[in-house]
Amino acid sequence: MNTSPYADREQTSVKHEALRRYLSAAVPIVGSWAEDIVYVDCLAGPWSHVSEGLEDTSFDVAIRTLRNTRSFLAARGKNPSMRCLLIENNP
Repeated sequence: MNTSPYADREQTSVKHEALRRYLSAAVPIVGSWAEDIVYVDCLAGPWSHVSEGLEDTSFDVAIRTLRNTRSFLAARGKNPSMRCLLIENNP
């Protein structure tokens, strides 16, 4: 039995990997000159999450990645404010 939180949700795994890579690269670049960073995800729903802590959701992946990049920027003397707008159509 596959115990991966992405079993039968391969498209979600791909989205999360793309999200990690994109934010990890883009935020340090933008944060080196911008005072504010706003992340918007219009498909942020936890739909079929498996993990209790929601670690397999887009919003958790984004928030964890943004926190890591904030630490990276802070170590370089940059402290842009960061905000997220996470939208889900189906409450």
